Order: sequence, then C-alpha cells, then structure tokens
Amino acid sequence: MLVRMERLAERVERIVGARPVRWEARAAPWQPTEAVEGGNERFSVLLDDGRRVFVKAAQAEHTAEWLRREHEVYAHLQGSFIPRLEGFEDDPLYPLLVLEDLSDADWEVLWDTARIGAVRAALAELAAADVPPNTLPVRQSFSALFGRW
Repeated sequence: MLVRMERLAERVERIVGARPVRWEARAAPWQPTEAVEGGNERFSVLLDDGRRVFVKAAQAEHTAEWLRREHEVYAHLQGSFIPRLEGFEDDPLYPLLVLEDLSDADWEVLWDTARIGAVRAALAELAAADVPPNTLPVRQSFSALFGRW
C-alpha cells in the first residue's frame, strides 16, 4: 500500500508540479463503497505549495476507459459548471486525472433567488458549449453495464 501511494504521489507531482503532503480519501457521495469492482480511487490532496487538487486514479480496465473519457470531457469543456482540469496522465493500465478540488465549495442545499439564478446561468453556459466528442459510445457502454443511462 505504501509503495503504491508513493508511486501515486510521484505521478501527481509530475502532473501539477508540486508534492502531495496530505491525502484525504473521497468516496463518490452517490455510490455505495465498492459499488463498482475496481472503481476509481478518489482523493482530495493538499500540495506543498498550498494548493488542493482532486485526484482520480483508475484501478481496473473498465474504469481506466471511463477515466480517459472523463478526461476528454474536461479537456473539451470549460466554465462555471465544471471543475478545472489540472492535468492527466494516460498510463496504459492506470490513468490519473487531476482536477480542481471543490471540497471547500458551498454544498448547502439552499434554493434562494441568487442560487437559482446561478444554476440557470450555469445551465445556459453549458447549453451554449459544444458537445464533447464521442458521446454515443459512452451512453451505450453505460447502458450495457447498468441497464440505463
């Protein structure tokens, strides 16, 4: 485990140019633990330069493909509706995606006029964006795996 984390830290440092000093595991809030065998590892990582990044590391062939696809989307889209892409390493077996960390964002569910306006503005921004490439194969593969989109 320690050797794997050291290797992961080296990869993150190569991608973002700063050394990881603290790792916090992050589970996908919508997904029970171990819901997808070989699912991606997720971490909020504090770097030695004071920045924080969100790291996703693939652990299986099918999740590696998902992570590559996710990188395509982040590389294609930019805006208030999506975290900033910090970097990507397309290792043949275990790709690594590094994004802006949103841990300190305001996650409170409070539907006041200002927040509704912000959501509407983000949706308008998204609607105006070009569709990322290769969307049909992704929808088909998710449907085959989960029986739904």
